[in-house]
Amino acid sequence: MKIAIDGMGGDNAPKSNVEGVVSAIKEYNIDIIITGDKDALEKEFENYEFDRSKLEIVHTTEIIENEDKPVKAIRSKKTLLWLLL
Repeated sequence: MKIAIDGMGGDNAPKSNVEGVVSAIKEYNIDIIITGDKDALEKEFENYEFDRSKLEIVHTTEIIENEDKPVKAIRSKKTLLWLLL
């Protein structure tokens, strides 16, 4: 099973998201795609030891804001479209 997660969303991101990803990889041995600022994510992942072959980082520059309409975001945000395919 492969899971995709927004690495830059939520409180205390990307630290809390990275902690969750590392825990999931270690505990459940699953593959994870994490999206967001690749440099910031790589820097945070350096603090942990885990099976890096289970992780894929997809660099993104576009952000879906709270004010964005869902249909418009799905149609216009490139990375989101890639993940849905």
